[in-house]
Amino acid sequence: MPKGFVFLLPPGLSFEEAAAIPVNYLTAWLMLVKQGSVQKGDKVLIHAVAGGVGQAALQICRSRGAEVLGTASASKHGRLKELGVAHCIDYHQQDFETEVKRITSGRGVDLILDAVGGESYKKSYNSLASLGRLMMFGISSFSSGDSRSLLSVAKGFLQMPSFKPIALMNQTEAWQGSTWAIFGTAKNC
Repeated sequence: MPKGFVFLLPPGLSFEEAAAIPVNYLTAWLMLVKQGSVQKGDKVLIHAVAGGVGQAALQICRSRGAEVLGTASASKHGRLKELGVAHCIDYHQQDFETEVKRITSGRGVDLILDAVGGESYKKSYNSLASLGRLMMFGISSFSSGDSRSLLSVAKGFLQMPSFKPIALMNQTEAWQGSTWAIFGTAKNC
């Protein structure tokens, strides 16, 4: 591991807790601040807002003055609202694309963090405001339950949008992939 990637373990943190910091917070920081340029007043949709990256993203958005819409199961909505999610969307019972349009009066959101993949990428893109940015950083839809199945992967892959460069040039929204691993590669880690 290069020296620049090694830090002293802060007092009071376990190895597991410390390991979660770059995975969750650096991933969220890169997408929101470096790539997404989140600003005060922006509306941000965070898929899986109750998860590790989602919670980190929520904190970063709040510190930047952005309003957060988040997808999560209904049982988590109470706590998420306490933590600062302005609008919770139950992805089991509600279509998030429809809800985003309703909440924003048809405008859409400025930034979306999507780790779901598959059809979610299309619906997320449709939920963007003009000049909106979609950050894709995972494909959890490729897993069904606790394991990955070939059927789930095939279904998710077929539901993903295809990119046509000329068509993208005529649009004002942006698609972007992200991973915290850009700071190192398997070759030098």
